[in-house]
Amino acid sequence: MSREEGSTADDRELAVERDAELEAARIRDLLGLDMSRVEPEVRVLARVLNRIDGDGDADADADAPDAAPAKPAPRARRDRARWLLAVAAVLVLGIAVVFSLLPSGSAIASPPSLHYTLEDPEHADRAPEAAGVLHELSTAAAASTPVGSGDVQYVESRGWNSPADLDDPHATIRPFEQQWWLSLTGAATLTQRQGTELRPDGTIDPAPVTTGIVDSTDETPPGTVPDTPAELSRDPAVLVDQLLEGMPPTCEDSPAERAWCLLDQVNALTTTYLLPPDLMAAVWEMLAGEPGVRTLGSAVDRTGRAVETVTTPPHGSGYDTTVRILLVDPRSGQVVGSETVALETDLMEIDGPTVTGFVTITDARWVAEIGDTA
Repeated sequence: MSREEGSTADDRELAVERDAELEAARIRDLLGLDMSRVEPEVRVLARVLNRIDGDGDADADADAPDAAPAKPAPRARRDRARWLLAVAAVLVLGIAVVFSLLPSGSAIASPPSLHYTLEDPEHADRAPEAAGVLHELSTAAAASTPVGSGDVQYVESRGWNSPADLDDPHATIRPFEQQWWLSLTGAATLTQRQGTELRPDGTIDPAPVTTGIVDSTDETPPGTVPDTPAELSRDPAVLVDQLLEGMPPTCEDSPAERAWCLLDQVNALTTTYLLPPDLMAAVWEMLAGEPGVRTLGSAVDRTGRAVETVTTPPHGSGYDTTVRILLVDPRSGQVVGSETVALETDLMEIDGPTVTGFVTITDARWVAEIGDTA
């Protein structure tokens, strides 16, 4: 690489970091949470939100003469997409693992991948279309009934994420445990704890001894989190347009890109909310109409549950190529987890397909009030 090329690359990276810092501050203000605990994940999210806002792509060459600014989406649409992604960024820490703090030449220790019956994540582009399994999941979701009773959604999950200490020069992945309460009033509480280690085979101990070490507890007042499920249509044709509102124009570049964007939105929805049966059924019917949505077959998740998989072809972001896989309970039609597999990345050294993050939902129910777990 010439000195001029190196300088251009450095300038581009500085521009990325500058825009990410600005966007991270906007996310902190939007959520009203102590985002210092999840700053690394926000940096990745900020790159996405810059494109949603139509403020320009920080990864693009600013000197390109033909570069035209993206047309901004209407404010209401941007706010909806921003909220969904911002809340999900806090909840799905295992999805956006950042290794920019790793010393050069350091490779990560990754949990074993799940075993899929039809295709492996590396070859998700040749996996079969998921329409058949999605219709079955839709039927199961429509026939299901919500678990528990009350006006507060409670979700407990475990997974892997990167540490929040930006001053740690030897950052490594670590396990986490998380509790999320969301009231119909829009009030929410998120508690994160250091988790226990995985078993050698990558599975989760169903009855772990908790470390008891609380990383953070964030609370937001009523009216903070919008009731998005109530606003979404149960008509799959309308729902697809709603979920694509405010998303980057690149979402219409190809069936694979469109499928990635929709799966990203579904992941954010099912991470933030307990979707009612009719909406969950509509989501699966919507995805069944997308040829870019694929399935890797069935699998056994990290708690030993049989699950069906929903994914898309590998997605390139400019700095990595990943495959995201939703894990769905075939009996209830509800999402019970997700896995992220990096095929290549500029953020770390990997040797072939590597699991860089996962979230496993261990409990999801309606409870009487924030703080309840029964």
